[in-house]
Amino acid sequence: MKTGLERQRWLQLLAELYEQTGHPRGELKICTSCAEAPCEVGPEQVTLLPFEDEFIQSRLAAEGRSVSLAEVQAIAGCEHCPFFVSRRCSIHPHRPIDCRTYPLVPTFAAKQEFEFTVSGVCPLRAGVDRPFIQLMMDVWKKLLPLLSAQWKGGYAARQPSDKLEKLVNLP
Repeated sequence: MKTGLERQRWLQLLAELYEQTGHPRGELKICTSCAEAPCEVGPEQVTLLPFEDEFIQSRLAAEGRSVSLAEVQAIAGCEHCPFFVSRRCSIHPHRPIDCRTYPLVPTFAAKQEFEFTVSGVCPLRAGVDRPFIQLMMDVWKKLLPLLSAQWKGGYAARQPSDKLEKLVNLP
């Protein structure tokens, strides 16, 4: 059971990370230019961070959108995101960290280490540049100390390892 202090710590960290990743360099162009959205029909599954469902719900409520916690929780592990409407993310400013990181997928190694793989189904994955990779590495480095082994195991179990590719060094 998470304590109130843990909850507050998570909510503060999420606020910081959402601000940091809201518009990296004016938006990551690979996603906004992709009309096919294979990330929405592909094998990847979004995993919400602890308290991220509550955090997203409160952000939507702050802009006058009434969404139940169950609706937000339906993002996780679904085959089709309930907020993907008319080929667009209808909650884009409030999308989960996992969506912000895509097409990068963290693979957890030792206790406090991870590396990125890249989704093999994203047709524009070659557009992921070094500044985006570094930004997302910084995000996951902040998250890693707070993530339980159980959370990391669940995350890994939901990722299609046969569709993930090694992230090669960029020039």
